[in-house]
Amino acid sequence: MNEKTYKYLWLCILILSVGMGLHLFFQTPVKEHSPVKIIDSYKSVPVYYNNLDRTDDNRETFSSDGYYYGLRWQCVEYVKRFYYVAKQHRMPNVFGDAKDFFENRKNSRQVFALTVKNQHYFIGTSSKPVGWLRKK
Repeated sequence: MNEKTYKYLWLCILILSVGMGLHLFFQTPVKEHSPVKIIDSYKSVPVYYNNLDRTDDNRETFSSDGYYYGLRWQCVEYVKRFYYVAKQHRMPNVFGDAKDFFENRKNSRQVFALTVKNQHYFIGTSSKPVGWLRKK
């Protein structure tokens, strides 16, 4: 092949590569993440709004040293993150649901009313806490 044919071949390959790259770029949806919204905090540990966007449910959160908090902005994630940050306590079980933090004794669970007043949530019918989770 002569030099002119090589140049033509390389030009075709370049155009084809750029075209395919642009096609893939514009055909691949870019997932936009909504900004993290802090809705409250307790003892300087922020509570994040999970945006009810179920596409982010599988995003896991970890501390800077690799301790697993849980699925992003769920109740278990907050409890584990709170105890880790505020109390320097690592939960013994890596995985689980909020119900797993309490004993399974008979009559240990109750149903409490949830009320909303002035855009604040209240559990129970008095200002007393419903229960406590303490590290041993």
